Amino acid sequence: MAFVAQCPGLKIVGGAELNVVGIRSEYSDIYSIASRMKEYGWKINILKEPEAIQFVLGPLRDEYITLLVNDLEKVVEVVRREGFRVPTPAVVYSDEFLD
Repeated sequence: MAFVAQCPGLKIVGGAELNVVGIRSEYSDIYSIASRMKEYGWKINILKEPEAIQFVLGPLRDEYITLLVNDLEKVVEVVRREGFRVPTPAVVYSDEFLD
């Protein structure tokens, strides 16, 4: 982020405490996990190469991180148990499944 500070007139908003977290799965369909996480209200981005999902975490309170982890654990268990599979999304680096 140092380059932003070197550009006249630009400032970083919010302290730049931002993390992009990418997740792959060796055992479950990652797109099914994304679909189920969206049902819980989480904003999930889809990656096609490699097949993965990602989400952005800003400076969150601990209870939100705990909620995210709990929801992710529940979703992974359901997807593993049910074998739920969604079609591979046609879009790359997006938050929507598009045809």
